[in-house]
Amino acid sequence: MKTVTGATYLLSWYGASYPYIRHQTNILHVSWDATVVAAPSYAANLASSDVPVWKLQHQVVTATSASSTVEFADATKPPGGYGTLMGEVSLSGDAKIYLDPTPIIAPTGKLLVVVRNANGAPLVDPSLTVRLYGTYVETQYAPPVLQLMASGPVTSGQVELQLHLHPGMAHHTIPAYVTLSGPGFTPLRHSLKIKVS
Repeated sequence: MKTVTGATYLLSWYGASYPYIRHQTNILHVSWDATVVAAPSYAANLASSDVPVWKLQHQVVTATSASSTVEFADATKPPGGYGTLMGEVSLSGDAKIYLDPTPIIAPTGKLLVVVRNANGAPLVDPSLTVRLYGTYVETQYAPPVLQLMASGPVTSGQVELQLHLHPGMAHHTIPAYVTLSGPGFTPLRHSLKIKVS
């Protein structure tokens, strides 16, 4: 599959032991570019002989080239006629958000959001977008409403979100959250409280 050199990805899959073999534990080797990165085991469901017990598994992997290969192979010992069951494989970009959880910002100030991959390196994928949402009262007699406050693309591993709040919002605290999303990436959400100066 196509990957970005140096980018980290979250590899996910479901695995299970074959349901009719009660005393066998199956082992699955998960390989990323010919290196085994996980070897989970799956025991048979003793409560039922015909229903597999599916287990969701995750592994963070790093691409070393523009093309990567993932392989799944049964490694049960001794080898038998009933291999490990697996399915619903997915691969998504892995990212982390860093920001002050209680920033103090002017009504027209900026919030800096730093975006890194799982290894701590800056993410430079321009398809990633950060959005800031907050719940606040915009007019005097209205109830608080969740609103999109700012958004922007990730460039050089960060985003500067420009606020456009009414000056009357000064000295208020806004419960808010930031989201990070983009094609092929696991969506993230990070909560914060903005203190408007």
